Amino acid sequence: MTILDQPHDGRSRTLFALGFGVLFAILYFVPIKELVLFVLHPENRRYNSHIVFIPAVSGYLLYGERKRIFEKGMFSPIVGVPLLLCGLILYFLGGRESIVSGQTNRISLQMVSAVLLTVGGFIAIYGVEAFRYARFPILFLLFVVPMPTGMMQGTLHILQVCSTEVSYLLFKLSGVPIFREGFVFTLPGISIEIAKACSGMRATITLFIITVLAGHLFLHSMKRKVALALSTFPITIFGNSVRIFGLTMLSLYVDRAYIDGESLAHLRGGWLFFLFDLAISAGVVAVLKRGDRPG
Repeated sequence: MTILDQPHDGRSRTLFALGFGVLFAILYFVPIKELVLFVLHPENRRYNSHIVFIPAVSGYLLYGERKRIFEKGMFSPIVGVPLLLCGLILYFLGGRESIVSGQTNRISLQMVSAVLLTVGGFIAIYGVEAFRYARFPILFLLFVVPMPTGMMQGTLHILQVCSTEVSYLLFKLSGVPIFREGFVFTLPGISIEIAKACSGMRATITLFIITVLAGHLFLHSMKRKVALALSTFPITIFGNSVRIFGLTMLSLYVDRAYIDGESLAHLRGGWLFFLFDLAISAGVVAVLKRGDRPG
């Protein structure tokens, strides 16, 4: 019997895991360093600050499932090695500027390769059965992948358009005189533009991650988990539109400073409305839990 046929050889698996970890650290030292510097840069921090917390959450979830994950490990190189090779291919593609343009896209591809390599290494060393229990914590690491430039711009535009439409509807329902030209609203004595920075992208990313995690912790049905995650988009669009409407109305009838981009309400008020989004999401979780049964 070879070492790869021994399902319960914990010492061998530990040695393989340590060796894999060392090689992974060497291979990804530069990409991870580049990712950290990318996240800390002021221009990128707005939509990527969550990345620094993802490994800690994944590690905590793995630790919580450690007994089930490592109880019956079995080497599975037939499944794991092809995934390792795919991860290595993406790694080298991500390192070539002639193939992938732009720092964000290169980092994204290399982080996808890191997750794929982690999946392949884990399955090769611990097996498919162990991965069944570890798949959520490991795949949760995909949230360390910065959104590629094209996807980011497209999502920002969609959220900008949706927030503009819902905000316009709120103004019309309020009876306030309003003239609209694209993303620009003209009200009595004031004009506002729903810029991409006002799209609610940061709240959407954060709430999406939270709902994915909440679905894993509190729901059993995959359909209900998906429904909870997708509910992020209408919730944050509505919450962001209420924020735009509320700040504008305060500016009209209380103090023009509320709409000032440098005002405290404008800069920090988003957290108050994010708590509003969280409260709605908590209600959605409560509704989805009704009748939810282990599959």
